[in-house]
Amino acid sequence: MAQCKVSDCCSVLPLLVVLLSLSSVSISSGRDEYVSAVGDSGMRRDGLRLAIEAWNQCNEVGEEAPGMGSPRAADCFDIYKASPQQGPNQCSLCNLLPYILVHRVTEKENRLGVGEPFMGLQQEALNNVDLYAAEKELYLGSKCQSEDTPKPWQFWMIMLKSGNMDTYAARCPKNGHKVGPFGPDGQFPCFGRGCMNQPLIYHNYTTLQGPNRTTLKGSFYGSWDLDADLSKGMPVSNVSYHSVTWEKELGEGSWIFHHVLRTSEKYPWLMLYLRADATTGFSGGYHYPTRGMLKSIPESPDFKVRFRLNVIRGGGRGSQFYLLDMGSCWKNNGQPCDGDVTSDVTRYSELILNPETPSWCRADDIKLCPPYHTFPNGTRVHRNDTGRFPYEAYHLYCSPGNAEYIEKPNVMCDPYSNPQPQEILQILPHPVWGDYGYPTKKGEGWIGDPRSWDLDVGRLSQSLYFYQDPGTAPARRQWTSIDLGTEIYKDPNQVAEWTVRKMDFERAQMLKKSETENAGGGVVLCDPGSRKQSEPRTPPFLWKTYEMVDDQETNSIISWNSTGTGFIIWDQNKFTAEILPRLFKTSNFSSFVYQLNNYGFRKISWDRYEYANGWFQAGKKHLLKNIKRRNKQSQVTKKRGRLTPDHDSTTVAIETKLDAMVTEQNDMKWKIQKLREGLHNMEDQLTSLETTTRLPEFEEKMEIAVFLKQFMQYLREKKDEASGDNWKRTRLHTPPTTECEVDLSDKVDISTEKLVTSVDDSGSSTPDNKVNDTRENAENCHFWKNMLEEDAGFDQGDLSAHYSKAIMELDEMMASKIEMQREFLTPKPSDPDMEDGGHLELWT
Repeated sequence: MAQCKVSDCCSVLPLLVVLLSLSSVSISSGRDEYVSAVGDSGMRRDGLRLAIEAWNQCNEVGEEAPGMGSPRAADCFDIYKASPQQGPNQCSLCNLLPYILVHRVTEKENRLGVGEPFMGLQQEALNNVDLYAAEKELYLGSKCQSEDTPKPWQFWMIMLKSGNMDTYAARCPKNGHKVGPFGPDGQFPCFGRGCMNQPLIYHNYTTLQGPNRTTLKGSFYGSWDLDADLSKGMPVSNVSYHSVTWEKELGEGSWIFHHVLRTSEKYPWLMLYLRADATTGFSGGYHYPTRGMLKSIPESPDFKVRFRLNVIRGGGRGSQFYLLDMGSCWKNNGQPCDGDVTSDVTRYSELILNPETPSWCRADDIKLCPPYHTFPNGTRVHRNDTGRFPYEAYHLYCSPGNAEYIEKPNVMCDPYSNPQPQEILQILPHPVWGDYGYPTKKGEGWIGDPRSWDLDVGRLSQSLYFYQDPGTAPARRQWTSIDLGTEIYKDPNQVAEWTVRKMDFERAQMLKKSETENAGGGVVLCDPGSRKQSEPRTPPFLWKTYEMVDDQETNSIISWNSTGTGFIIWDQNKFTAEILPRLFKTSNFSSFVYQLNNYGFRKISWDRYEYANGWFQAGKKHLLKNIKRRNKQSQVTKKRGRLTPDHDSTTVAIETKLDAMVTEQNDMKWKIQKLREGLHNMEDQLTSLETTTRLPEFEEKMEIAVFLKQFMQYLREKKDEASGDNWKRTRLHTPPTTECEVDLSDKVDISTEKLVTSVDDSGSSTPDNKVNDTRENAENCHFWKNMLEEDAGFDQGDLSAHYSKAIMELDEMMASKIEMQREFLTPKPSDPDMEDGGHLELWT
């Protein structure tokens, strides 16, 4: 049989099967034009990007499950096609493996847990279980990221959550404020200490399966019961269980995501969703930066959601199966969230598909009704209007716990199940939602009625009631998390099962704001005459600057500060390269700062690019007309009296240069500080890298040392046996054995699954390494075999000298190994892990 290496006969090329474009796909729909807002439009991309996360009741981690690591993992891979060479040197391996999966995330990376460093991990997160999980998600996102327009994206997200809460453990804040232990509280299930544990999560990596190796399939599964036996799949009864399996034919159709969720007596309140989250910034319900699939954020009223849903089992009466669950965040004054959990408010809009879910909003008890309902034609009716208000269209409404002016009667939302206050509006199938594509009667789209949904979510979400303080500008309703799935609410031993495919999020292709203002149509806020008269009062520089600061899609580059009284340029390089050229004729950063100075802006922080002007405030664009360009002549005159024109212009020029020098000096300080921080981080990473690279080498050498010690003992025993005899041993003549004969062709594993698991950290397959390792093993085998056989050719005297020399050499080798061991394991003063008395055991 001809022997060959993969690199000799096969060349791996990018997959040549038909893959749908990763870029946005435009879809014409009459008057409007829509583009996909997600990276994997319609779930049709063969190279899957998928992650899983788990939370406790208050959207934190709390504690990791034993042996599971931090509850974040990913299954992200690329597919390549092998092109076999023709002719006498062709190799059949390429024909057996036409497609190769290269996974981007290893099992070791998926199992990373608190205390284990990885690239980019912030020092303060290393031993903080909650921060560690958030940082790990960012790390996995960097491994899975796909470049795209208008921004990169990372993965679909599977979300797990348990409603158990130990009120005596005081882990969850109340409306964003930390509270002490309390209880008992029957509202929250808990079987005792440890009831808020994270689930077991097991992973079957995606592989090529089926008779033709063209079916892609993988899964995540597990249980909250830490002693559960899952070797045979979902247990028979009274054991919690979660599972998501994904499957797709190579180059055809959409991924099919098959979900299963079961509650138990110990865990009666469980959630399982498939989510599309923002790729940067906060996502709905979380105060940590996240990664996701939404490369542009859907904003009311201009976006739609399409998917196909098949509900197989509903999960019982307590199953709040969300046809769609949208999450956003804005403060009660309409400003965007900034991470302050006491003033940020998570906003949820959910349609419950389960026909067994009743309406708790009633004409005789309006406290669980929103204050008003808005019909598609814009007509608004108050909840006191019993003749026209559609009570049956609502399951419940609850108000945020920090709302100061909420209409009474009302019910505040659960203050513990989010890290910050929350507002929830849950609706039910009803004719008033039919204009948006939602179900109009109970039972539509439920068990036995699989459907493809085309939901005008943007228009619906714009019409729904959400609380804001009186007199504040309306918030921009940007939905940073949209998911589909179920929340089984305090109902043990229930099973929900469903499949999702062809999911897509499409937003209206918006014209530039300047074009929109000149296009006419829509709602007229003021008469054309007054508009034309007022526009010149605001210089173009000011309203352009306001627009780019207010654009939440570029918040990672430029955004309002936490108080909304100034703005911060987070990334000067991207700001100069991407933002400035779109709005101004020049991309010179110094020119932009010069103009800010001319309009009275001042740099208010030396360590970052943060600028403020008293009339430049978030949500108050009308104040821009009060900002005037600085009249340097008048300023100089006020300060120094009347000057000649020459003196005046000279002074102005000097002032301008001084302003520029101060700005440059502050920039230099900021850059120096960043360089110092980067150098410190690099030193930490190099230390970590040195430790991780030396340890495997050390372990390998120690294994050899143990073997040498055992072999030395064997030689001593053989010498003792030989010393009592006075005869000369004859050389053994045995036929060659096949123990060390290796057919390299048989060692090249052609199993797709094993080839996938052999992908190294660099993302490339290593069949050559297998061949080389086999050849080296064969040579080592011959060496030891010949050495033992050659021992028979020595007489007693030679044998004694031979053994003595060998033993001396091996003793010296062992001594050097022990010395090397001590050197490696001796704590160094500069090693922070060893300064507190830590040690490693020495073994021989």
